[in-house]
Amino acid sequence: MIKQTLLILAAGAALAAPCSYADVANMNALFEAKKSLMNSHFDSQRQVQDDKFEQAKKAYRDSFQKAQARYADIWENPAMSSANKWVVYSNDKRVRRTVDFESGEYTVEILGAKNQAEVDGIIRAQTRELSSATVASAVAKDPVLSQISSQKVYEHKRVLPNTSTASLIAKKRQTQFEQPNGQTVTKVSMAFPKDALSQRGLEYVPEIEKQANKWQVDPVLMMAIMHTESHFNPVAQSHIPAYGLMQIVPTTAGKDVTRLHMGQERLLQPSELFDANYNIEVGAAYLNILDARYLKGIQDPTTRMYIAISSYNGGVGSVAKHFTGTGSLKKLASHVNGMKPQRVYHSLAHQFPFEETRNYIQKVEAKRQFYAPYF
Repeated sequence: MIKQTLLILAAGAALAAPCSYADVANMNALFEAKKSLMNSHFDSQRQVQDDKFEQAKKAYRDSFQKAQARYADIWENPAMSSANKWVVYSNDKRVRRTVDFESGEYTVEILGAKNQAEVDGIIRAQTRELSSATVASAVAKDPVLSQISSQKVYEHKRVLPNTSTASLIAKKRQTQFEQPNGQTVTKVSMAFPKDALSQRGLEYVPEIEKQANKWQVDPVLMMAIMHTESHFNPVAQSHIPAYGLMQIVPTTAGKDVTRLHMGQERLLQPSELFDANYNIEVGAAYLNILDARYLKGIQDPTTRMYIAISSYNGGVGSVAKHFTGTGSLKKLASHVNGMKPQRVYHSLAHQFPFEETRNYIQKVEAKRQFYAPYF
């Protein structure tokens, strides 16, 4: 026992002995080398991730341009799906079906129809297909989306539930015009009932309330943003690219949400964002990031909400630059804390450099006022 104690004491004395300057220098050199290696590995991983985000943006835009070119050979204006329009072409490209979720208009256009019987048959077939289409089938058939993701969409809810084929066809209006290439286009216009938009919106209220409560954000604001972004179009897409009901941009909102709330930054796939519930959750989580993290220095909650609305559309850095000349969020908070909320709103709605963002905050605020009594 005494021998063991002496050995332990001796070992302790050796450990406690002062290091030479050479030893310290070697330790510092090893530490710096390890630190440099870790930083290099981190930078390499960051570059790989950034490349993935850039590749995703390029893949969407390339696919969009190729699809548009495919139809430009026979259509003067090869319209494509967007945030509030769902456009479908027939396999032979002669028939184009469009649903405008904002106006409620539904049109079928036919190139070179031979007679009225053919027109009527196409209208019936297209409208039956419209009424039965699911989100999954719509994405699978989309000429842009089908080319950019290998993952299958499993959202089997109908794009337009409770659609009455007979009611739509009963109110059809038919016109004809000629394209510059000489092709005659027969256009049949129909309209959904006036309450169709609000009925579609009501479908998402339970999930909005659930996610608003989870992420501590205002459900009224979520409803207003969803309405403005997509008009409740479950297959919404845009060239940014952005996907789904709340138009989630994988390279901005998706990046922040996965990094800050999901443990690891990653590229969200279109197949994920066309799941309505998941899309709503990501939108709520991003609003939480704006409110509780990026804009936490802004004292007035109404001012913070106005800044968040414009940031959702134009980017928080652009909003900071508008008020301060820099992208500093600290300077942004300091600047707007000295302003009245209505002055902040006026600046964003009328003086912000981008017209889209100026219009956006006005639309969201109008819809927020409209939905407020229902929550």
